[in-house]
Amino acid sequence: MGVVVYDPEDDTVRYALGKPDWAVLLAQWPRDRKTYIAQLEALAALSAYFTYPALFAGRSVNHFIDNTVALSAFVHGYSGKPDLAKMVNAFYLQCAGLRASVYFDYVPSKANIADLPSRNKFDILINELDAIFFPFLLDEGFWAIPPQALLPTAHV
Repeated sequence: MGVVVYDPEDDTVRYALGKPDWAVLLAQWPRDRKTYIAQLEALAALSAYFTYPALFAGRSVNHFIDNTVALSAFVHGYSGKPDLAKMVNAFYLQCAGLRASVYFDYVPSKANIADLPSRNKFDILINELDAIFFPFLLDEGFWAIPPQALLPTAHV
């Protein structure tokens, strides 16, 4: 999973990447799924606000996501999938605490620069950013996966 954050106030670019602990995730997520792409995309989106909380505090944010299922869950503030709904709830609680106002939009996967750190393509990331922003500071962050997103769901 990866995240790239551009701050227009100081022309800085930050990135972080991380690999979730699959044993922990699969212990909490239903095992009947063919894929967990939407859940991982939602977890990556949520993790950005735990990785860089001071950056998002009190700010308006344009957040781009390349997965339509995760995007829909965040835009609507709801998902019928309990594991995805839990991450959406954790996201909105974190944003409320940070006083961040987030606007979500879709970005095609091939244009999603946040995929580059997740694939260890740092040379391409730096090359792409160099073509867009000048000057910029590339700041590597430590990935913070929020514990609230991994807590067991109480079944009623």
